[in-house]
Amino acid sequence: MYFKYQQLIHKDEEIKKIMNNFNLRELTSRLLLNKNLKTVEDIEDYLKPEYTQKSNPKNIKNIIGATKLFKANIDKNNKITIYGDYDADGVTSTAQLLRFLRDKNTNTKYLIPHREQDGYGLNRNKINQIAEDGTKLLITVDCGITNIEEINLAKEKGLDVIIIDHHNCEEKLPKADYIINPKIYDKEDYFAHLCGAGLTYKFIENTINTYYPEEELSEYSQLASIGTVADIVCLKGENRRIVKKGLKSINKSPIQGIKAVKKTINKNLIDSGDISFRIAPMINSSGRMDCADNAVELLYTKKINKASKISQKLNDFNEERKLVESEIYQKVEKYIEKYCREDNILIVKGSDWHEGVIGIVSSKITEKYNKPSLIFTKSEKLLKASGRSIASINIYEELKNYRKYFKKFGGHSQAVGLSLEEDNFNNFKNAILKHFNKKFNYRDFRKNITIDSYLESKYIDIEVFKEAKVLEPYGFGNSKPKFLYSDFTVKNTCKIGKEKNHIKVTTEKNGILIDLLYFNFQKDYLQALLYYKEVVCSIDINYFRGDVTPQLIIKDVNNYIIYEEKLKYIKKLTKLKNSLKNELSTELIFNNKIDIEEKDIHELNNFNKNTDYPLKNKKIIYTINKWIPSEKEYELIRRVTLDNNRKIIKTNIFKLIKYLKDKNGIKVNPEKIIYTLENELKRINFKYKISKNNIYIRK
Repeated sequence: MYFKYQQLIHKDEEIKKIMNNFNLRELTSRLLLNKNLKTVEDIEDYLKPEYTQKSNPKNIKNIIGATKLFKANIDKNNKITIYGDYDADGVTSTAQLLRFLRDKNTNTKYLIPHREQDGYGLNRNKINQIAEDGTKLLITVDCGITNIEEINLAKEKGLDVIIIDHHNCEEKLPKADYIINPKIYDKEDYFAHLCGAGLTYKFIENTINTYYPEEELSEYSQLASIGTVADIVCLKGENRRIVKKGLKSINKSPIQGIKAVKKTINKNLIDSGDISFRIAPMINSSGRMDCADNAVELLYTKKINKASKISQKLNDFNEERKLVESEIYQKVEKYIEKYCREDNILIVKGSDWHEGVIGIVSSKITEKYNKPSLIFTKSEKLLKASGRSIASINIYEELKNYRKYFKKFGGHSQAVGLSLEEDNFNNFKNAILKHFNKKFNYRDFRKNITIDSYLESKYIDIEVFKEAKVLEPYGFGNSKPKFLYSDFTVKNTCKIGKEKNHIKVTTEKNGILIDLLYFNFQKDYLQALLYYKEVVCSIDINYFRGDVTPQLIIKDVNNYIIYEEKLKYIKKLTKLKNSLKNELSTELIFNNKIDIEEKDIHELNNFNKNTDYPLKNKKIIYTINKWIPSEKEYELIRRVTLDNNRKIIKTNIFKLIKYLKDKNGIKVNPEKIIYTLENELKRINFKYKISKNNIYIRK
């Protein structure tokens, strides 16, 4: 992946002010400024997010009336049905209400739809079933806002209905007694970014504050924190308060279900990353591979033996999910590479792919290609799809105007779910591709990474890394700080992990050794890392057999070999008179890691047209000197790549560079190879392309 990056810059006096006021080190102070925390009040609120008046649940619209209705049904011991969702947000929401009602209402039940048999949300059959079994109060959590027909049916049958949901909806609302969904009334509301578990937590908090002031909230905060991190909502403000409080409780006095999970994953101290990558996938796997009831029971039970058995069962589900996911992912990736890599939205259809896994596959495809994706699978007479998007494209808004094709549709800016009849698939696909290919271009899919700081040698210190942990927890919208680490020496590389799919790169810079961990590494990115010696990473602490050492986790590797502007630029370079090369000189300041922009192409073009054009751009002067090969280099590159009898040639560009150095004693870079091929196109009929660091040549 090629990406652009920029560093956040602050004045020295701003950094020193925070250092002095809060007795913090330079790096921690810089990171606080990067989060736009400048005042004493803002910084204190972030470092110690205690309860504030803004956090009062009474400020949530409809919550007071909903709480009264809830309490009235509890007092009458009316039958209460909680209707949830099969993901971690829905499960933790359901479990919170079950735990709260355990000793207050013996007439409580819950329902979680089956992902494949029932699909998302309510349906008429479930409403009829709920009404027939004597339910008086229906509470939907993490669903319900789009179920207008079903909720209206529940009201017709005489049920009280409270909706606790955070999803987007149409202008028309269900006729529930109370709807707790702040964003539908005001998208700028303080609570608008809470997920279902967060809103359920605030609902319980208000109930306890009003009617049960002697009760504690800690067990509910544990569940709400898991649901909040798992649902990838913005981890600022109230969400961050909930997660920080929940993590503290999880690590101090976990409920039996979470205690069992901690033992299963062999992790005693839990952070938001553990929730994202270990706990949430286990909980989600229950609804993906079987039914979500297992996860609800895990988080509800008081018995550790029962919790341990369920935890192991969910872990087995998760391992099964990984195998199924890997198989589907490989098929999707193969299809994309062969048929649709250049499309601006990646749409792939399978015939029998597991419905519970396609969402994860879509997420990983979007992460890899940095493009929105929709993964379809056959489900009885319909096609069902899960979609994911990148931060800059609201996939819900882009797709909602194509509702005429859908049987069901819902989601938010970064994720959607939909179903349609198979006969409509091709028309839908063509319409969406036309829309995305017209509206977006390659610039929209280039990663633009904001780095918090260059990782200077003075920051590579265990005490610096330890202090930075006060900024946790991190999550969506409050991301873990990113650093640019470059110009290091590689001392050693070794594959690690049970499947050897991770790699540890030991590096040295200014006499300081530190390990880089690259999880699920891709060979072409590793080659770029070893050549350009530049990575975007996060800082981390390794605890191993009593030793505590700093380490870096690789987040992105910049591959400078080829991208649209660079190719255009090198084509312009081939039109430059070679005699000018020796007349222009500059210091070696870029080390080949140059970001070519449209303005550089424009300036080089002007220079090509008129050599009297005053060329002051050091970047261009450098490329003229370093990207145009000498006659000897040109001839050797041409001979190795083109001067042979083979019709089709495939060679790895880094291996070619090594071959030219080892066998012929010349040191070239990828740009000189591309320059040679571009120049030879003027006299020889052939085609070439570069993909994953490989050059493909067809004569």
